[in-house]
Amino acid sequence: MKKDGWKRAACGFLLLTIGLASSAAHRNDDWARKGKKAAVSEVRAAHPNPSAAGGPDAFGYRYEDSNEPGGPAFNWVDISGTGTPVSFLDGCDDDYAFPLEIGFPFSFYGQTFTQAAVGTNGHLYFQDEYLGLGNTCIPGETGYAVTENFIAAYWTDLYPCTGAVYAETLGSPGSRRFVVQFDGVDFYDCAESGWGLSFQIILNEADNSILLQYLRAGYGCMGEDYGGFATVGIQRDPSLGLQYSCEEPVLEDNLAILFHLEEPFTPDVTFLDDAGRSELCVQRSNGRYQWTNRDGSVYTGTLVVANGGTAFWTTPEDPTYIFATYDVRRKRARGYFTNSEDGSYNSLSDRNTTNNPPCGSLVLPGAPSR
Repeated sequence: MKKDGWKRAACGFLLLTIGLASSAAHRNDDWARKGKKAAVSEVRAAHPNPSAAGGPDAFGYRYEDSNEPGGPAFNWVDISGTGTPVSFLDGCDDDYAFPLEIGFPFSFYGQTFTQAAVGTNGHLYFQDEYLGLGNTCIPGETGYAVTENFIAAYWTDLYPCTGAVYAETLGSPGSRRFVVQFDGVDFYDCAESGWGLSFQIILNEADNSILLQYLRAGYGCMGEDYGGFATVGIQRDPSLGLQYSCEEPVLEDNLAILFHLEEPFTPDVTFLDDAGRSELCVQRSNGRYQWTNRDGSVYTGTLVVANGGTAFWTTPEDPTYIFATYDVRRKRARGYFTNSEDGSYNSLSDRNTTNNPPCGSLVLPGAPSR
């Protein structure tokens, strides 16, 4: 049976099962459904993800990849000669290892962990359970005991027996990194292709971000390389997560993807209309804004900041149009607002910016945010 057939059958069977079986039972189920290895076929070229940046999710996580301006740089940290080989519980296929000491407290979706589990099928999580080969899109039910708090770097039916998996904590306190490296591992049905995937999951102590790196993202057969059978993303629970890709051949060699929490909104200038019609708050360091109308509707996004932080406007892609100027010497500001989606418009005239209350003075309880 072809890979996509038995995999979808497996997922359907698991999702219809009432309750969760033990990890051993899940592994046995996965082993029973293994497909036959396929012959080497035409290799599908990678198609870079058109969404090189995404988010935020409801918790505030965003991602950027190395194709995004200002995104992370690909910088392979090879630990194959220094890291500890990961020993899985029952072998090297459809299994997991727990506990691995991270080496520092790591915060993920508001929870702190000091130990991690690594699954043979391209993921990292934080509990003593098995997460199997049947990848699903994020967020969603997995059909396994692990449904919360996991990182999918290349979640599919991998076969580390052809390569190795290493783990190592690098750096000094405050800037340590926990690195898990899948080194030369194959897709199960292509275990004789001789290609081998190499990718990393890196947890960063400094900012609790997650960096995924792909030295080699293709495995050389099945015509579904570069993530065509895999899920990439992070998940807190079946209703909350941030997906980079799901069964799309959008990974590529020398690619980096950074998942991180959105910076807190800390505006350094607030303009309040003298008649209380509107309010504009701007964080000039990154251009993030919040425009509030008297009815309590709130609009957020990113402004172009020009003329030394005295002129602001939105880009054409933003359905909210804002143009504002700030006279620093006279401490005055004027602004104009329209929104093409709901047809609202407003203006702002602030003749004394020095006596404005903190940002958010016009936000009403239960007001809609846009």
